[in-house]
Amino acid sequence: MKKLSLYLFTSILLLNACGKETTTSKLNEAMNSLNNPANIPGANSGLITYPSGLPDTGNISKAIWSTYWYPYSGGGTVTALSKYDWAIGDGSKKASNWEQQEVEKLKGISWAGHCNGVSAAGTMVDEPRHDVSYNNVSFSIDDVKALIVDAWQASGAAVGGRCNDETIEYDSIGRMINSDCRDINPASFHIVLANFLGIFHKPIIQDIDPGVEVWNGPVVSYKIRMKQNLTTLDVNWWLLNVKKDTYAYNPNARSFVYYQTEVTMFDGTQKIYEYILELDSGGYIIGGEWYRNAKKDHPDFMWRATTPESDNPYLRIDVVYDIYSRSL
Repeated sequence: MKKLSLYLFTSILLLNACGKETTTSKLNEAMNSLNNPANIPGANSGLITYPSGLPDTGNISKAIWSTYWYPYSGGGTVTALSKYDWAIGDGSKKASNWEQQEVEKLKGISWAGHCNGVSAAGTMVDEPRHDVSYNNVSFSIDDVKALIVDAWQASGAAVGGRCNDETIEYDSIGRMINSDCRDINPASFHIVLANFLGIFHKPIIQDIDPGVEVWNGPVVSYKIRMKQNLTTLDVNWWLLNVKKDTYAYNPNARSFVYYQTEVTMFDGTQKIYEYILELDSGGYIIGGEWYRNAKKDHPDFMWRATTPESDNPYLRIDVVYDIYSRSL
């Protein structure tokens, strides 16, 4: 699985650190500005938020591609950017020198690389297929891929906070205390997954690691393996191992549905998540709780790319696209 660093994804989430909180309310956490499913760009229309209107399966309508993730421990994209500098006549090598500085800062972090750019480019543009000669400089297919990955490195809008905790703390029933690690909330997860893959048939990118590391990759399909309506007594027993008819986490919840959902990643690997959705009196999803193993193993955030944007201030997107267009 390919990974990227906190430093690289900060531009997407506009976060530098996580805060601590211990509230038991899930309503605001599920649908606040950070966990609002409408943050994800690319919807054809408003998102459906009631379970009966959401498909039990979904997949993408157009194949995506992937490539090497250009880890900083392996030199990042310096080789391709050196050719780029040469091709545009920049003898001071601003673009490649900037990348080399990033390599020096991040090469000791084994999971630091360009997988946000790989995921974004792979879901948004066609795969480069030919070597290119540009201003008498030869670019291999891999060089072109590295440039287009760099051109998409800082693009995206996300749902869910970025967990910065090296060690995750848990409460007495196994929930992550820090909300930025506990999210993406199951309600937002389900709404995003079922709308984008089930209705729009568009890929969603997710960080599958809830902790400080970031393992980004596109989700290409999902299916509901099991679902079950629960009473308040049921959900209290399942989550808290107590028998009572008052639900602790969301006073606006009137009914509950348990889900076991399987997602398939771009590389064929599969993850199974269990969660309980909270519904209001109208049957709309308003919150949720991760269940069993998913309390500790669930996505940190989900996102989609928007328009090409590089974190390298010396990389001209128009030049990259001129080179890239010749490779199709």
